[in-house]
Amino acid sequence: MRAKGTGFVFIFSLNLLLLPTLRSQENWRFNNRLQVGTFYDNNIFESVQNTENAMVTSAIFQTQGRRQFDKIRFSYSYSNSLQLYPQHGEEHKITQIANTEAVWPVHPKIQFSGTAGGTAKFFLNAPFDFILSHSSLRLQINLPGKFGGILQVDGTQLEYAETDQFDFFNRNYSASLQRRFSSRLLLESGYSVAVATFQRRAYIETEPGFSMAIGARQQDELKSIFLRCTAGRKYLFRLTGEYIQNQSNSIGYAYSGLRFSGIGAARFMDLWLLRMAVILQDKRYSEPIHPVNLLEFDLERSETNSAVVDLSYDFKTDLSALLRLSFYKNESGLRGRYYNKDLLYLALEYRF
Repeated sequence: MRAKGTGFVFIFSLNLLLLPTLRSQENWRFNNRLQVGTFYDNNIFESVQNTENAMVTSAIFQTQGRRQFDKIRFSYSYSNSLQLYPQHGEEHKITQIANTEAVWPVHPKIQFSGTAGGTAKFFLNAPFDFILSHSSLRLQINLPGKFGGILQVDGTQLEYAETDQFDFFNRNYSASLQRRFSSRLLLESGYSVAVATFQRRAYIETEPGFSMAIGARQQDELKSIFLRCTAGRKYLFRLTGEYIQNQSNSIGYAYSGLRFSGIGAARFMDLWLLRMAVILQDKRYSEPIHPVNLLEFDLERSETNSAVVDLSYDFKTDLSALLRLSFYKNESGLRGRYYNKDLLYLALEYRF
């Protein structure tokens, strides 16, 4: 694992070397940031009962670039983060996130766009490495009466290095309709269907308390319908309500529920910036709870109930201090059982 982590540190260093070359190209616009901090984690192993806390050192480098190529607008973002746990070396990890987007306005009322990217998480001393890749195509149409429509298809693939128990490929189809009532108010409603096919086999219940693997792979179908409201100009507030329903050919994975999420941001006295994000979800399983595997092994990606508050202060236009409070109540490796996790994060951020 150390060799793989070292390789990505090399890639990170190479990106730093390439920045001066990229900057010399005409028509490119770049934004970069370096964030260094420390945080207190009161449940580093996402445990239901046996919690253990630790201090963690964190460093994040991110670069973003954009350019106009005739009629096509291209942008990218890349970040590399390192987390070190002084007393728990098995949790040391490097996370790489890369995304690209191309936007093509073929008509004043019609726009095509495509995105691609992925997340790679590498543990330096533990066999939990994975890569999550994604791509999407979107058609956006401006309709009469200040309405707008979006049709989108997405593909997502998850690959763990040491096991295929959680690997899957997901295809998602969605459509939404939005209307802008003013420069400060936007309403949107949509529907999506996603089909995930796993590498692992599906299980059926042969009798109460006993199950058996079948020849087919596990396949889940997730349907959702949402309503979203976005308001504000100098401030931002977005609230989304969503009904979700998941069906599966493997016992223990069928459920339905409601999910509410909200984000907000406001700036005070030109120096203070307050941001927050909240997710609340109520899950109800159709079948008795079984100690079956989660859809994903990395519990940090399965945030079902969370609240995050950021407060930052700008010393200068390019230097800020950040305080973050995070609270989680997420589903653990056992269906229907939840763990609690709180984080306190302090950091300095330099933008260039």
